[in-house]
Amino acid sequence: MMTKNEFAIALIKIFPEKKIILEEHYDDYEELLAHIFFSDAIDSYLFPLLQLNEDIDIIEKYCDFIEEMWKSNNDEIINVVDVTILEKLSNDVVVWTNFGEYISEDFKKYINDEVLVQNILMLNIQRL
Repeated sequence: MMTKNEFAIALIKIFPEKKIILEEHYDDYEELLAHIFFSDAIDSYLFPLLQLNEDIDIIEKYCDFIEEMWKSNNDEIINVVDVTILEKLSNDVVVWTNFGEYISEDFKKYINDEVLVQNILMLNIQRL
């Protein structure tokens, strides 16, 4: 099972330009605060990409990474996906709909049957 630190390193391997975000994060917090780091490193970039829905290869890399986080069996990482990443993406219907086009049926089922039912902030979000 990968730790939050291992996921941060894995993200940098996919997107080397994110190394500076991680370094700044450590400068600011002296430790890896997963919700803050992954929001800064993923949500802030993926959200506008999904609004335009043009850079398909990059969008797929982000979505594949998020799905790997979900599959991790690490409760802390899954919580980051559920509470930070998915909540942010669901704030815009276009972004949310486009996101659904890039994820597996298993991940969609999990989101629809668990996250949208159990997360009170997402009760009125459309199913993927």
